[in-house]
Amino acid sequence: MRKLDSENNYNITNIYKPNACLENVVEHIGPLTSNFTADDYVVVFGGMNNALNGATIKPDKLLQLRELSLYTNVTLVSVPYCLSRVVLNRFIYGVNKEVYRDIVLGSNIAYIDSNSVLDARDLSKYGLHLTSAAKVKAQTLHILTVIVF
Repeated sequence: MRKLDSENNYNITNIYKPNACLENVVEHIGPLTSNFTADDYVVVFGGMNNALNGATIKPDKLLQLRELSLYTNVTLVSVPYCLSRVVLNRFIYGVNKEVYRDIVLGSNIAYIDSNSVLDARDLSKYGLHLTSAAKVKAQTLHILTVIVF
């Protein structure tokens, strides 16, 4: 994004939580975004640790995203499929469907279906992490989503 704005009129903060479930990714989002306004953006991109742990996502843990979307821009990216453990993909599909139905619908949250954009070349050898090219692809998709909304 910095390449798109040569004047660097913004700050980018990345917070990584390796091996965390989606609920853990957003658990402290309230305090982290307490001074955000309609000019700010939050992108939540969780991984497949819920599926790897056999844990369903508790929608009530994600409801704070709906509240956050009332005063700032929130984009939620779906959980990508697991190429190394295809058997998990049905579970991941169900998780994405449930999160979309319970959190995104009827809210101000933008939603990006990562599985319609990413493919095998975008994931690491074991399919658990995004490659650099995939991160650029996801970032570009987010920018386009912001422009459309």
